Amino acid sequence: MVIETDRLILRRWHSSDVEPFVSLNADPRVMEFFPATLTRAETETMIATIEQRISQHGFGFWATEIKSIKTFIGFIGLNVPANPLPFSPCTEIGWRLAFDYWGRGYAQEGARAALT
Repeated sequence: MVIETDRLILRRWHSSDVEPFVSLNADPRVMEFFPATLTRAETETMIATIEQRISQHGFGFWATEIKSIKTFIGFIGLNVPANPLPFSPCTEIGWRLAFDYWGRGYAQEGARAALT
């Protein structure tokens, strides 16, 4: 499954996404509100988990790229939280984008597309 907007492509993960996602998860600006930055091993595990959930649910945190330059910028999509929450069952909408792509409306554009 591929979701396209005017500027973005939301798609399954490719092996070429690993390196930029490792860098993104190691950036303290991106991870400011998370407990810690992620190591390469943690990032690889995260990608595997995301892919497993996409296979299970038919949706998930899609790898996201800018359509015009075919550049991976992070993820945008939907996720069923693994841990029970007081308001479970639920589906969350989320994104994690490389710092250089903040403030351009990509998260909102991709999130709206993921909901359709």
